[in-house]
Amino acid sequence: MAPWIELSLRSARMPEPVERNLSRERRRHGSVLALSLLVVVCALLLEVQDGQRIAFRFLPDWPLPESCLSRRMFHFACPGCGMTRSLVHVFHGEWSAAWRMHRLGWLVALLIVAQIPDRTLALLLDRQPL
Repeated sequence: MAPWIELSLRSARMPEPVERNLSRERRRHGSVLALSLLVVVCALLLEVQDGQRIAFRFLPDWPLPESCLSRRMFHFACPGCGMTRSLVHVFHGEWSAAWRMHRLGWLVALLIVAQIPDRTLALLLDRQPL
């Protein structure tokens, strides 16, 4: 056999079966849907205390530790600082407080909430997300 034919046969890959691609897409849709729902539920269960710390509503005496590494180690805010607090405020309907924490919090919240119907329809109708 000619060397160029042998090389082309080795480098050629068979396409994955359609069923395998669909199951991978369904898992991805399901994962994004579950993560979006988890973010919304957690944001509803959390509250911002004193404008800085976050705690679960049912455990107000146990605030969560700071999650921003640059703020903890270098004592300055990174571009994402305030996003979690902003999301918590948005999901509680506190728009002005959300804007003060981070100006893009409403946009991230909108993108998260938009994933829920989109991924649900993608799972139900076996289609690509929007």
